[in-house]
Amino acid sequence: MKFLGLGLLWIGLAIPLFGQSISYSANEKPLPEILEDISDNYAVFFSYSVTEIPAEPISIEVDNTSLSVFLVKILSPYGLSFEVVEGNFIAIKPAEEIGALLSFHVIDSETGDPIELVLARQLNSYKGTYSDLDGYIELYVNKPSQYEVELTHLGYESQTFQALELYTSANTTIALTPKSSELGSITVTEYLNTGIIVKEDASTVTIRPQNMNVLPGLSEPDALYSLHALPGINAQDESASGLNIRGGSNDQVSMYWDDIPLYHTGHYFGLVSAVIPSSINSVNVYRSAIPTQFGGATSGLLEMKGPTFLPRKTSGDVNSNLTHASGSIAVPFKKHGFLFSGRRSYTDIYQSATFDAFQDKLFNASEFSRDGQPIEIEDGEGDEVEKQELVFWDFNGKWIWQPDYRNQLSISVFTNGNKLDYRTTNEGEQNAQFQFHEVNTAGINLAWDRFWSDRFESRISASVSSYDLEYDFLLQREVDPAEFEASEQLSKLDDHDEEDDEEEDEEEDPFDGGFASGVDSLSDRALRTNNILNTEIRAINTLSLGNNQLKFGGQLNILDVDFTLSQVSTYEDDFFDRTKNSGIGYSLFGNYIFGVGQPFRIDAGVRASRFGFVDIYTIDPQLNISYSPTNWLQLKASTGRYHQYIRTLKNFDNSISSRTEEIWYMSDKEDFPVLRSEQISGGFVVQHSGWLLDAEAYSRRINGLISLNYNFGGLELDDEESSGEDIIHGLDVLLRKRINNYRAWISYSLVDAESFFPDFEDERFPSFLDQKHQLQIVQSLEIGNFEFSTGWTFKTGAPYTEPQNEEVIEVVEVDEGETETETFFVIEWGETNSKRLPNYHRLDFSIWYKVPRTLSRSFNAEVGLSFLNLYDRTNILNRFYYPDEIDSDEEIEIVEEERYLLGFTPNLNIKISF
Repeated sequence: MKFLGLGLLWIGLAIPLFGQSISYSANEKPLPEILEDISDNYAVFFSYSVTEIPAEPISIEVDNTSLSVFLVKILSPYGLSFEVVEGNFIAIKPAEEIGALLSFHVIDSETGDPIELVLARQLNSYKGTYSDLDGYIELYVNKPSQYEVELTHLGYESQTFQALELYTSANTTIALTPKSSELGSITVTEYLNTGIIVKEDASTVTIRPQNMNVLPGLSEPDALYSLHALPGINAQDESASGLNIRGGSNDQVSMYWDDIPLYHTGHYFGLVSAVIPSSINSVNVYRSAIPTQFGGATSGLLEMKGPTFLPRKTSGDVNSNLTHASGSIAVPFKKHGFLFSGRRSYTDIYQSATFDAFQDKLFNASEFSRDGQPIEIEDGEGDEVEKQELVFWDFNGKWIWQPDYRNQLSISVFTNGNKLDYRTTNEGEQNAQFQFHEVNTAGINLAWDRFWSDRFESRISASVSSYDLEYDFLLQREVDPAEFEASEQLSKLDDHDEEDDEEEDEEEDPFDGGFASGVDSLSDRALRTNNILNTEIRAINTLSLGNNQLKFGGQLNILDVDFTLSQVSTYEDDFFDRTKNSGIGYSLFGNYIFGVGQPFRIDAGVRASRFGFVDIYTIDPQLNISYSPTNWLQLKASTGRYHQYIRTLKNFDNSISSRTEEIWYMSDKEDFPVLRSEQISGGFVVQHSGWLLDAEAYSRRINGLISLNYNFGGLELDDEESSGEDIIHGLDVLLRKRINNYRAWISYSLVDAESFFPDFEDERFPSFLDQKHQLQIVQSLEIGNFEFSTGWTFKTGAPYTEPQNEEVIEVVEVDEGETETETFFVIEWGETNSKRLPNYHRLDFSIWYKVPRTLSRSFNAEVGLSFLNLYDRTNILNRFYYPDEIDSDEEIEIVEEERYLLGFTPNLNIKISF
């Protein structure tokens, strides 16, 4: 972090002349005096001929505008331009001599919305550029009186301007007219609010965090938490990263940031999104049809994109809430720019009410009962926290270089880390627990975008992504209280070299490099490690053919995945398993889109893949159709097949925390089959007079699930694996109404998810993610600089398996020369997932306030206040059962443990941008 700070300081000192922002106002003031004011206040010097500068007074007001844009505003009406002579010296001359910087916005003539990716091309030359998300364009033209500039965009009528006339015009906004047709495709430009839209395929939702309005429970525009507001997307554990899309598990949802695959997207076990909001320009959410250029997802895909255009001016922000602080900066140079974002938690320094709520969920939100009666913990018998360290950090960076309008190169970097070091002691139980947990992720992407012509473009992207998990747990029983002080010195040992660990023998200590155990104590120890290295190269080409479009390309993945699971237990079986897999997968894909921008649109594609590590070939066809019979109704349907080769193991014990990190593994030829999903969906969108109705029904079958993730009566790691499937049917409905600055919507999801494992159950049983009814009622209101939002959420209780009333004691005789008797205490389970937890509901509330610009012209300020679970509802995450000894008399009874979700959780966020 020290070197990062020095690097940012160096960049700050190296900000170029025209990257600085200025605020200035003048009323009826001569231009020479205005130039003198700028020279005095911003340390720049102007040289010009007095005869070329008009003497009549002008009025101007700019706020936080780049120097180059300011000079264009005051000089362009007189046909004057500028150039940097040396250092801070600027020469002002006629534009015909030194060229002109054209700057303007492009909007839709019907809606007034900015248009992204408009090509501004200087005719008869190779110069050109594209508009950014705000529709803004800057283009430098030599000898502007001799050239014309053409504006083109698919779906709009082209326009051509004489460059000098465009430069001297007082109009800085150009409206493009949509190409004429009786009907066109519908684009929902406001789905829930202005930062959430639906693209013309009627299925893809795009979220732009920087444009978002307030959502309930959020103190800032967090991209991942915002997804919870969409119908069909649920997080059973309330986390940012544990997203379940239409009945699928969270590991069946692939996530990318700037083409970098992400395997860890949540801090504090998912309670905080691991992607800095300021580093996200947009998120494309695919709930039904997943584009053919992406593989490895069976339930859904999130495509997060960082900044895609050169920054226009130096800008940045500083942001802080009650758990962490962040900052970002964008620095423009002539043809390239840098963007950096960094964040770190400060809970190791100060622990707020928000962190206390998080900590309660992770470490204290459990209650125990026996025969339906709570187990009371007397004073002095509970766990005492001796040490707690829970911190995280993030860094995102991007460099963009645009040597000309036909080429753009970029390098993106994504990295973060988490560390948990936790220790408790219990004098009453005479035990001590230790948990160490560390996760580090890193990724880098190099991309080249080439615009060969107005109709043909290519993109080549190469990414390397890594994920590293290390987890150690130790429970010491029957520790003498006098030795607690010595036990507190227990710490991690140095890691050992694992290069020669491909073959393990029974004598090897799998915990070498883990915790050291105390002397004369009964210990349970667990070790989990997980490592992923994924090199992903993708090439995609896009050819526009009138109102049709052809996309084709290929993808290569080089994968190395390994994990270690070890357990030494006093009362349960020990096990040790290390799995290392590597291999290459490659795919060819293509799709043809018929009717781009038209009322009838067909997107048909196919993805053909070979996974060398399992020696199989797959062919995945996809079809997505939309039709708009009127300008207010759109029908939609899609079907497709998808395969996935990396997923997770879940449901681990041996933990102080209520949640543990999942273990990623790769499919192989023996135990872990490739996931296969087949789905079909259909629905409609109605948009009329401020009303929006979106309804879609779907059906999905996912094959290749493994029994290890399902607790079939005490299934263990070393038991024989069995394969199963999920069959999911559902309906998602959203009804929204907007009246001026007031919005209200109701979203409802019906999910019928069943699992089938023929080796364990003769019939289908409810999936662990089968929460049949999910309802959200949300309202938001803008009053002046305030935004208010409240939302109530209801979900059917999740299913679980209850044990039978009696416990079974099994006696086994082992013959090793002499007879030996071992006693095992086994729970006899009832019907799988036949019971349900109490229904879930909670109320969330948020207020956002934008500080008026009159208080400061040099920066913007925003304050966000949020409350999760406003009435402090006790919602249950899950229930666990295990046998326990009563009063050391060898009588065994079943203990029930309930783990709870977040209680009342406040948060406060302050953001200052410049």
